[in-house]
Amino acid sequence: MQGSVPRPDQEWLVSFRRDLHRHPELSYQEKRTSGKVAGLLTELGYTVRHGLAETGVVAALGDLDRPCLAFRADMDALPIQEPETALNGPYRSVNQGVMHACGHDAHVTIMLGVARILAENPEILDASGICVKFIFQPAEEGGAGARRMIEDGALENPSPRAILAGHVFPEMEVGWAGLSQSLSHASADTFHIKLRGRGGHGAHPDQCRDPIVAASHLVGQIQTIVSRRVDPLDSAVITVGRIAGGSAPNVIPNEVEMDGTIRAFTEETRQLLWDRIQATARACALSFDVTCATEREQGYPPCVNDTEVAGFLKEVSSDLLGNDRVEILRPSMGAEDFSFFTSLVPGAMLRLGCANREKGICWDEKGKSVIGLHSPEFDIDEGVLTVGVGIFTEATRRANRLIYLRD
Repeated sequence: MQGSVPRPDQEWLVSFRRDLHRHPELSYQEKRTSGKVAGLLTELGYTVRHGLAETGVVAALGDLDRPCLAFRADMDALPIQEPETALNGPYRSVNQGVMHACGHDAHVTIMLGVARILAENPEILDASGICVKFIFQPAEEGGAGARRMIEDGALENPSPRAILAGHVFPEMEVGWAGLSQSLSHASADTFHIKLRGRGGHGAHPDQCRDPIVAASHLVGQIQTIVSRRVDPLDSAVITVGRIAGGSAPNVIPNEVEMDGTIRAFTEETRQLLWDRIQATARACALSFDVTCATEREQGYPPCVNDTEVAGFLKEVSSDLLGNDRVEILRPSMGAEDFSFFTSLVPGAMLRLGCANREKGICWDEKGKSVIGLHSPEFDIDEGVLTVGVGIFTEATRRANRLIYLRD
């Protein structure tokens, strides 16, 4: 990888990442992680605010009257037990039932690597004519930490002109990168449906109003919403992930609960799905003579990359990695709370290849199937740390082209 900025300290990056990986923390519990982040940034001379959204950290460097470029990293881990593998012996999680299975340890390490180079080489910021802000947020994994960081002033004093983020990507080999030109991730909402009937003896269903049968029909009916009400050229997902009801094989219960997720690429489709779920549930309940209650928990909006910022990131990545190693990716039905930032500030997320088929990283033992994010066997080729630091540091060096283009 070629560039015009100092080479990252790979040994330091690996050591820091492994420390974070050994000590993962769940959403809004990232006290150790944020303490290490805040401490290092303070040592490097950053102006640091600690405790936003409970455990978040914001750090700024440079003349704050200049245009600002922001970087975001997420810090939380997942409630997953990490198994022992042939690779993770030196850094396997010591926190029972908690694991960095989504690569947030790598995201934090990469952005700290960038922060360190910029602090130790002030001429980079001087030449680019900007200041920088680093946002380390809690609770990306369902807790909407980005939204709370914004509410607590993460985008203020100074307000960034653009914001960049990276995410490790097991579907690409290390040394490759990719990003979406515009639409990047889907929205994500959770729905709850409760069907209430009249329970009784399983041998006498005529004396009951069976919510289990109603729920069984409702699952099938809900699946027709996407196939029959959504434009075939659009994309959407409705998944029922949990059904709970009943306590014995010969007893019809009083009620059944259903929970699921809604995914869409536009706000219009997002609302359509929810409207039709409610209407379908009411109609189904009526036909089975049961009652229903529906509730939606609004999650993350669609994440949309700014085309200009995405183009800038692609150019920087291509110059460092090679044009043939940077791909334009299709949007993902997964969700990202980076969307809260990009709804207010032009931004883009770069996906960084972290797999290594030869070493069995992010591949099964036969090398035929990708081991994806949120899997207990997920890991990274730590070469991605150097790649990420190099790209985002070089992006900072060139940022005046991006920042001033936006005036």
